[in-house]
Amino acid sequence: MIRSHRQDNRVMVSLLTEKLKKSGGVFITGFSGLPETELVEFRKTLDKESAEHRVIKNALFKVVSKEVGLREPKEIDKLDSILKGSSAFTFGTKDALTIAKVIVNFAKTREKLKIKGGIMDGKVLTSEDVKNLAKLPSRQELLAQVVGAIAAPLSGMVGVLAANLRNLVSILDAIKNKKQEN
Repeated sequence: MIRSHRQDNRVMVSLLTEKLKKSGGVFITGFSGLPETELVEFRKTLDKESAEHRVIKNALFKVVSKEVGLREPKEIDKLDSILKGSSAFTFGTKDALTIAKVIVNFAKTREKLKIKGGIMDGKVLTSEDVKNLAKLPSRQELLAQVVGAIAAPLSGMVGVLAANLRNLVSILDAIKNKKQEN
């Protein structure tokens, strides 16, 4: 059975909708003029972070974005302004912050890779939003900071208790020495 173009689009919308629902966000890049070797390198870098980088027609992505909850007219207008020219979309199963960092770091050394924006939690992100997101500490860094914040007072308390015990032992030792002298 031969499938029509319309059926193919419906299948594609369904597949992309499922992927985007599982993803923490999607980042939109322009890649015009980026050499194929650099594009392959970019995809390999993203693969390490369980992220997928796909070229999708802008019109098809607009349909998918509505399926995943982008419904506010203001946000749809912002998306329309981002989706000009060739666009590629990056999404993954890991946290979106890590993916944003990979994209921003890669784009720093490749001027042909343009960060256009993204979508996260039903809101459209500008390219500046994505760059600012990449500056935030990662989940692991935040967890380390929390553990450090919890551990610091505890280690201080242990130090105080240990000092008190040392002082008590010194006092008891002094009393013992005094009694032995008498």
